Amino acid sequence: MFQPVLAYGFSSLILLGALGVVLFRKPVYSVLSLIFAFLNASALYILLGAEFVALSTVIIYVGAVSVLLLFVVMTLTQTDERFVLSKLKPYRYWIFGMGAIFVAELILLLQVPQSSRVSDHDVSNIKSIGRVLYTQYGLIFQCCAVVLLVAMVSAVIVTFQSRSVKHVKRQNSTDQINRKPEDVLQMVKVKRGEGI
Repeated sequence: MFQPVLAYGFSSLILLGALGVVLFRKPVYSVLSLIFAFLNASALYILLGAEFVALSTVIIYVGAVSVLLLFVVMTLTQTDERFVLSKLKPYRYWIFGMGAIFVAELILLLQVPQSSRVSDHDVSNIKSIGRVLYTQYGLIFQCCAVVLLVAMVSAVIVTFQSRSVKHVKRQNSTDQINRKPEDVLQMVKVKRGEGI
């Protein structure tokens, strides 16, 4: 009895967050509304028993993507809204067409009968995903880890190589500590009435 009420509540909050993403004029508010929608979606996933998907949503979407979008939006300069709307004008038919396709897919999805298969509740969701990931897809998982490691090491190497460019000015702390005041200051006696 209480679970359907929570499900409808989280779903309506997701819809409110999605509407906020589209309707807010300031991009910062749109990103905050997107974070709100993602948090409610993860709560809905927990309610449905998909803990791994809920944790992935919080960590990946809220923790990384949304915060990155928030920092990008906050650092970029504001553009004129009329300019943005004039750029979107040629694509308005495409936008309405994609919306119609989405509604048609949603109607077709709601007409498909639900599966009557009962899930095995003895094994948790995270344990079953981990079992499949490390047995059947273990080699692919390790290859993905190696690719990410190579990308991380390459980014570090490129950063250090770009710092070794000759035209980049660097501080020499030994020269700064060893210099004397008479080397950098010049005392000038100015006669009265004459300027420098």
